[in-house]
Amino acid sequence: MGKQLVDPFFEKFQYIKKSLYLEKSLYLEKSRYLEKSLYLEKSRDLEKSRDLEKSRLTENLVSSGLEYSKSRTCLIVASMSKLKINMVSDTGPEVENKPEDCGFNFGGKIVGGMPVNIEQYPYQLSLEYRGRHACGAVLIGHKWALTAAHCTDLTQAQFLTVRAGSSSHQRGGQQVAVKTVYQHKGYSSKFEIDYDISVLELEAPVTHKNARPIPLAEADAVIAESTCGVITGWGVTTEGGFVSRGLRMVVVPVVNISKCRAAYGVSTITDRMFCAGAIAGGKDACQGDSGGPFAINGVLTGIVSWGIGCARAGFPGVYTSIPALREFIRSVSGI
Repeated sequence: MGKQLVDPFFEKFQYIKKSLYLEKSLYLEKSRYLEKSLYLEKSRDLEKSRDLEKSRLTENLVSSGLEYSKSRTCLIVASMSKLKINMVSDTGPEVENKPEDCGFNFGGKIVGGMPVNIEQYPYQLSLEYRGRHACGAVLIGHKWALTAAHCTDLTQAQFLTVRAGSSSHQRGGQQVAVKTVYQHKGYSSKFEIDYDISVLELEAPVTHKNARPIPLAEADAVIAESTCGVITGWGVTTEGGFVSRGLRMVVVPVVNISKCRAAYGVSTITDRMFCAGAIAGGKDACQGDSGGPFAINGVLTGIVSWGIGCARAGFPGVYTSIPALREFIRSVSGI
């Protein structure tokens, strides 16, 4: 059998074809590598941006090893008062004002609280999103309520209702639709949760027998250090736990504002905020309590706003100050 003849032009064509194939493969491989590199670079940039944003909020907490819990949807509550008073007149049990522990040593939780009935705190509302408990709220008039701005941010009024007159956030009482949300224009969740308040206008009056508006602290009210205040709500009873089925309360003292700023950062705690909680930890509001009340002697002084974790030692709860934003509330509601 004779030797097979090879066409030199065909052989050269095959060589060129193979070279082009390899070149194309290398180009595709290089493209994938560049694409992957750009993706990783973009991911690192995004992660860096998140870290920078987080560091703005936790600049003085680097050594704590604690994660930042931005809102009490993970939050905490607000409080105010005057020294040497006996708390709670006709809305809840009377409590002697003892700054060191606020007169209580509970074994239960709001965190560190006890179960109560709505009849004791008839101003407490559940703010519901699409029919489910999302935050606390406070009845200040028959058609008006307050909550935290972070509870209403980016949410339309048509999806919100309040439940009044029930110790349960799931059933009973009276449900009323929210007509209009007046969120403070100064609110921003980007860096500091400042101006954390929204006024809610309701579609109909709250008329339930177990619901009653709470009076508001005036603009000149003094939020005195060590004064005890009452927090109520349905928030989780342990950090990372489950929402409480029944209403709970806890009593905590107002914390020196300088100590609070030392913990969280001077620029983070603004004049629209104050702090309250047991320095040793163990008593606090938590997730689900956001927007709820902090009352002194039956007067609303603060709104649950934010904090680091829940009931942690050295990190008191941060509250929206009612006196500081009293004129805003009045301008919207007339109350």
